[in-house]
Amino acid sequence: MLSVGLDERWRDRTAALLRPKAGDLLVDVCGGTGDLALAVQRRYPECRGLLTDFAQEMLRLGVPKIEASRGLLVVSADACRLPLPDASCAGFTAAWGIRNLHSARAGLEEAHRVLQPGGRLAILEFFRPTGAFGRARSAGLRALVPLVVWCVARRHAGAYRYLVRSIMRFLSVAEMRALLEECGFTDIEVHPQLLGIATIVGATRR
Repeated sequence: MLSVGLDERWRDRTAALLRPKAGDLLVDVCGGTGDLALAVQRRYPECRGLLTDFAQEMLRLGVPKIEASRGLLVVSADACRLPLPDASCAGFTAAWGIRNLHSARAGLEEAHRVLQPGGRLAILEFFRPTGAFGRARSAGLRALVPLVVWCVARRHAGAYRYLVRSIMRFLSVAEMRALLEECGFTDIEVHPQLLGIATIVGATRR
């Protein structure tokens, strides 16, 4: 409801920012129940997929659709300390995950470590709104989320309150761009979705 039904399209667009070759390893971190990892796998069936998440229960909830896909390896792991060698993957993705790490910098530095030179990073995220239009979006978010909670998600009200708080405490798009550059990424591209409510950010590992 919050994405007006567009979240699947956003994940497809995120996957499209990768540029793998057949046989490459593509890693999805903070992957939850596997929606983005599965979108990546559908787009690049000739590649190997690794889905990771720190929360084992989230991975268990995604087991039925993950098993149906065949070929996606699932590992419980911290996105800031992945069980992968240096320069071992060609693609690194995250949807709604970097915002929840204890340190976005640590997560991006780990992405840089495991990506091969020239490997691609693609992030789908809610960034902190800025500017005059950003203030309007902030007000809209604060009004919309309680309405959704009241209508359909009263049992999970705390999670939705956390969603709003985490967005307001997170990086802006400009700050994310600067942090990516500091962490060794180049060719940074920004693709706002639904008037900037969500944003897809792509970058290349130097």
